[in-house]
Amino acid sequence: MGIKDLYYYLFYKLYKFWDAVSEPKFLSDWKAEITIDILEILFGLSLLVYYTVASKKWIDLENGKYFALLYILLIGLPNYFVFHQNHRWKDIVKEYDKLPNEVNKRRGRVVLVIVILVV
Repeated sequence: MGIKDLYYYLFYKLYKFWDAVSEPKFLSDWKAEITIDILEILFGLSLLVYYTVASKKWIDLENGKYFALLYILLIGLPNYFVFHQNHRWKDIVKEYDKLPNEVNKRRGRVVLVIVILVV
C-alpha cells in the first residue's frame, strides 16, 4: 500500500463516514475532501509549532491573513483536482468498494491511526 493508495483510501473512508452520518445524503465527496484539507492544515500547523518549540525561534509571518490564505489554497486546490476533476472520486469509491472485508478492516485501522496521530 503506497502513499497514493493510502490517500485515496483515507478519502474513501471519510466519504463512507459522511455518507452514513449525513442527512440528507449529499455532498459526501465534498465533506470528505474538506475533512482531508482540515487534517492537512492541522498537520502543517503542528509541524510549525514543533519547529518553533524545538528551535526556540518564533516564525514571524508578518501578515498572517495572506499566509493562511496561501496555505489553504496550496492544500485545497490540489485536493480539488485529485478528487473532483472529472468526478474522480466516483472511481475511487467504486474501486475501494470492491475490497475484501479483511483488507478493508486492516486499511481502516491504518487510516484511523493516522487521523488520531494528526489530531
